[in-house]
Amino acid sequence: ELLTSISNLHNIKELDLNGCLQLKILPDTIKNLTCLQVLDLRKCKLLERLQL
Repeated sequence: ELLTSISNLHNIKELDLNGCLQLKILPDTIKNLTCLQVLDLRKCKLLERLQL
């Protein structure tokens, strides 16, 4: 699971999680990344849900 503290990265524009093989859940706080333009989830094969 990705830490909910990721929401503190307010100005991040690109988040590359490509190949995070153990990633299962993205926290709902990811919606607080209002400047985010690119979210790369390729090869995150265990990702079960994306809470937006």
